[in-house]
Amino acid sequence: MAGFPVRIENVIDPRFLRISGGLKTTVLNIRNRPVTLPVAMEVYTGVVVPFLPGGFFGDDTTVRDRAMTFLPFKDMAVRVYPRGSIKDVTATASPATISVDEDEAFIGGVDTVASVQLEPQVFGGAKEPLVMGADLAILNGSILRFTYQVTLLVDEAATIDEVDRGAGGRPALR
Repeated sequence: MAGFPVRIENVIDPRFLRISGGLKTTVLNIRNRPVTLPVAMEVYTGVVVPFLPGGFFGDDTTVRDRAMTFLPFKDMAVRVYPRGSIKDVTATASPATISVDEDEAFIGGVDTVASVQLEPQVFGGAKEPLVMGADLAILNGSILRFTYQVTLLVDEAATIDEVDRGAGGRPALR
C-alpha cells in the first residue's frame, strides 16, 4: 500500500517526552549474542488531520489507504536519528473525530500502525526522520482526525539532530 502523504502542519498538538538515565534493553549484536545497552525512552503523541477540509472519506464501499506522516516533536520540527540507534518501537493510533453519513451502515477506524521507521528525506541536506504509516478504513463517513502514540527505545549515546521542517513539508513516498 503506497499511501498518501500528510503535510506536517496537519499534525496538530504534537507532544514529546524523553526519559533517560537508568534504562536498559537487551538486543542481539552482529554475532547474534545478547548485549545490554543503556537506552532513552522517547514518546511522541499527537493528532493527525488526514485531509482538509473533508477528512479521509468513503461512500458505498470501504476505502482503505495509508496515511504517511512525519512525527514532529514540536510544531513543524522533527528529530533525525542515526541508523541503528532505534532499538525498539511500539505504536498505536485510533480515530479521534469521525463524521457518519445519515441512515447508512458505517465502518471507520485505524486498522493498524503499519510502520514507524527512518525514511530518507531531503530538507537541509539528506536526513532520515521518523515517518509513521497508519492504515485507515472508512465506509459511509469520514475520519476527520486520528490520534497516535509512538514509544521508542533509543541508544542513549546516539547523537540526534533536530530539524525545523517548516510549513508545507510532507513525507516523500517511496
